[in-house]
Amino acid sequence: MKFILLFALSTGLHAAECIAHRGDTFGGVIENSQQSIEQALELGADGVEFDIRHTLDGIPVLVHDKKLKRVAMELPGCDLETPIRDQLFEDLQNCRLNDGQEISTLEEAMAIMANTNALVFLELKDKPNELTGEIIRNSGIEVTRMRFISFKSRYLRKIKKLVPEIESLRLSIFIPFFSFTRGMNVAAHLKIFTAISHLFGNEVGVWTINSLKKLQKYHGKKVDFITTDRTDLCLEAKYERS
Repeated sequence: MKFILLFALSTGLHAAECIAHRGDTFGGVIENSQQSIEQALELGADGVEFDIRHTLDGIPVLVHDKKLKRVAMELPGCDLETPIRDQLFEDLQNCRLNDGQEISTLEEAMAIMANTNALVFLELKDKPNELTGEIIRNSGIEVTRMRFISFKSRYLRKIKKLVPEIESLRLSIFIPFFSFTRGMNVAAHLKIFTAISHLFGNEVGVWTINSLKKLQKYHGKKVDFITTDRTDLCLEAKYERS
């Protein structure tokens, strides 16, 4: 019976969940913003990924880079060159993203996601703190919908201590032979490693896949998640398989 089940799983049609990379930025919307999250959800994304950094006073905000200079305007009182970790949150309130939006906090992002059934992928760019854990616990979002990802194992261990019931995925260029996390999110995919990972009950995601041809390919490779800048194309490729 066990072998029959494995055969059925390996031959059946499969399509991955489409995860919007830093939200959806079509039309000039800036990444990691409230509007990018809302736009991804309006498109029907299965999940939304965003990045978390912490200010000097410990407020978790949605910013990918260490500094704001790539995504924010030059405005009086807005320091684009000093790292986020060395600025107070009140300093960031002087800033605006290049499309005019305010810099989003984790609390604001989670409030948007709480009103949906979509998956929430949170990439930890630095070490989470007690406030991060509190926001997550109080978000009203089921932990089964959350995945924490990071290149740094110590960040994932820390969030696991703060919120023990959450699931984490280790970010990597390749799938390693072992991991303490629930699964992997990788840039380079090898089919055999995905099969092995699934045998152990783990999840595998790939990033960042944007062309329709590659999206069609990865939907057929039995990965669980595809992180993409082209939510629309990912969903198109997914529905082709249904």
